Amino acid sequence: MAAVPRFSDRKLTFLVVDDEPFILEYVRQVLSHLGQRVLTARDGDEAWSIFERQRDNLDFLLTDIIMPGSFDGFALAERVRKAKPSLPILFITGALPDDDPRTLDLTERRLLLKKPFFPEELVTFLQAHLSPAGSAA
Repeated sequence: MAAVPRFSDRKLTFLVVDDEPFILEYVRQVLSHLGQRVLTARDGDEAWSIFERQRDNLDFLLTDIIMPGSFDGFALAERVRKAKPSLPILFITGALPDDDPRTLDLTERRLLLKKPFFPEELVTFLQAHLSPAGSAA
């Protein structure tokens, strides 16, 4: 794996949600290589189930937007935000067009990473949402 920037002084727990097995494994490998704990889910339903069991242990939610199941990444984020407002929620997608208002809003707020991405881009994206002390912002 290519060299990636230093990430955090403490071990964080990420819930990563994507319906593409390759993306789940890719993100898991990058973050695990950096000493982070990664929980994965293939859709919003599975992610919500994991969230309910692990909410106190989670430091980040990183979710795809367009997924099968009873709710997509936006609906998952809304649910999680109500249950744990302090949890940073970040998005990844390759499906929404650049001119979609939701894409523009998330991009403007720097909450969206477009697929495909390199490990370094993922780490830099996540680091931008860490507090200076190395914990989730």
